[in-house]
Amino acid sequence: MHFMFSSCTSLKSLNIDNFDTSKVIDMFGMFKNCQKLEKINISHFNTKNVEDMGEMFAYCTSLQEITLDHLNVDNLSFMTGMFQKSTSLGSLNISSFDTKNVLDISYLLNGCKNLTTLDFRGFDSSKITNNTKVFNDLPEEGTIYYDSLKLDFSQIGDLPEKWKKVDILDI
Repeated sequence: MHFMFSSCTSLKSLNIDNFDTSKVIDMFGMFKNCQKLEKINISHFNTKNVEDMGEMFAYCTSLQEITLDHLNVDNLSFMTGMFQKSTSLGSLNISSFDTKNVLDISYLLNGCKNLTTLDFRGFDSSKITNNTKVFNDLPEEGTIYYDSLKLDFSQIGDLPEKWKKVDILDI
C-alpha cells in the first residue's frame, strides 16, 4: 500500500471499511499529500504485519481527525514523519499504539503547527534509535499524556518548553 493514495490532492473523504490489510507490510506514504482529506478512520485495519507507517499522513494539511484505535502495531519499526506537516491536526491519540519495536520516529510530528494535545499513554520509547526533530515546529504550549514507565523523553526528543507533561501514573 506504499503511496497508494499519495498526492490525491482533491480527495476529501474515503470509505476504506472493507480493505483487507492483513498481509500488508508497508503503508509508507499511503495518504501522503492528500491535502483536502479532513478525517479518516483506519481503526478497522489489520496492521499486525505492518513494519513501516512512515509519512503515512504527511502533508495532509486539512486533516483534523484521525481514528487509530485498536491498531496492532507489534511489528512496527518505522514511524518516520508519520504526521509531518499535518497542519490542521489539533489533537492526536496514539494511546493504543504499542511501540515497543519502533526504531525511528524522526520528524513524527514535525510542523504540526496546531497540535496542542497528544495522548502517548501506550508509547514505549525503549528501542528508539532515531528521534530527529520529532516535536519540531509545534505550538509553544500544549499537553502530552504519557506513562513514565514506558516513555523516556530523552529517547524521543524535546517538547517545546511550555508543554505540560501529564504522567498517567500521577492521575
